[in-house]
Order: sequence, then structure tokens, then C-alpha cells
Amino acid sequence: MNLDIIKKVIAFCAVGIWLILLFKIFQAGGDMQEQLPKCIFTTIITFSILTLLFKGIEYIEKRVLTRRLSESSNNIVVKI
Repeated sequence: MNLDIIKKVIAFCAVGIWLILLFKIFQAGGDMQEQLPKCIFTTIITFSILTLLFKGIEYIEKRVLTRRLSESSNNIVVKI
């Protein structure tokens, strides 16, 4: 089971959402003192969620792979 395409789509969406949020923060106005905490918070939250999703996908991949390996090893018949 190859989930690389799903990872790429999720990453593309996360970066897109992050850029949209940053653009909205900059459009809201204010000086850099007001915008900086919002930008940092947005960046941390966006990429934390992205990391969480990637780790979840990798966990699922690992479970499926170990399940397939255990099933295939149970079906091996050795003739002596």
C-alpha cells in the first residue's frame, strides 16, 4: 500500500492553507509587533497538524506491511 500520493496532497493543501492564513494576517493590517505572534502561531499549528497526519499515515503503512508479512509467512510451506 503506497500512500505517498496522499502525503503529497496533504502537504500541498497544508502549505496552501498556511499561505492563505498568512495572507489574511498581513491584509488585516497592524504593525509587525501585532502580526508576528499570529504568524508564528499559524505556522506552528499548521505544520504540527501536517506532522501528525504524516506520522499517522506512516503508522498505518507500517501496520499494513507487518500484517501482510505475517500473513505471507503463515502461508509458506516448507517441504523437506
